[in-house]
Amino acid sequence: MEYCNTIWDPHTQQQKLQIEKIQRRAARYVSNRYHNTSSVTDMSDLNWAPLEVRRIRYRLIFFYKVIHHLVAIPYSNLLIPVDTRTRHTNPNSFRHIQTSKDCYKYSYFPRSITLWNQLPTTFTTADTVDGFKSIIPVSALIPIFTP
Repeated sequence: MEYCNTIWDPHTQQQKLQIEKIQRRAARYVSNRYHNTSSVTDMSDLNWAPLEVRRIRYRLIFFYKVIHHLVAIPYSNLLIPVDTRTRHTNPNSFRHIQTSKDCYKYSYFPRSITLWNQLPTTFTTADTVDGFKSIIPVSALIPIFTP
C-alpha cells in the first residue's frame, strides 16, 4: 500500500477513508479478530500509524532528497526560497506555489512545500537522509499533521 505513495497521495476525504479502510481490515486480519472488535484498537495494539501520516513522512523524505540533489529532478523553477523570515517559519522554507486548479494544487510539489514549511527548524536542518529519517519518525509527525 505504500508503493508510489510519495507521488500518489489522495487528497479527497473519500479516497483517504477508502485507503484507511484497507488498513483497518488488515489490522483485524493480522490480529485474528475478524468481527466484533474495533479496528482502531487493533491498529493501536499493533503500533500502526495512520496511513496518511506515513504518506506524509515518505513525502517529506523524498522532498529532502530533491532539495539536496539526491534525486535527479529539476526543481529550480518550482522551489523558490522565502525572502522574508518570521519567527513561525523555518529558515529553509519555500514560497508556496499559487494555483487555481485542484489537479495541480494537490500534486507533489505544492503539497510538499506546504508540509515542509510546517516542519520545525530542527527537522529541516538534518545533514543526511538517514539523519532526517531518524528525526522524523511517524510518532513525531502525528502531533504536527493530525488535527
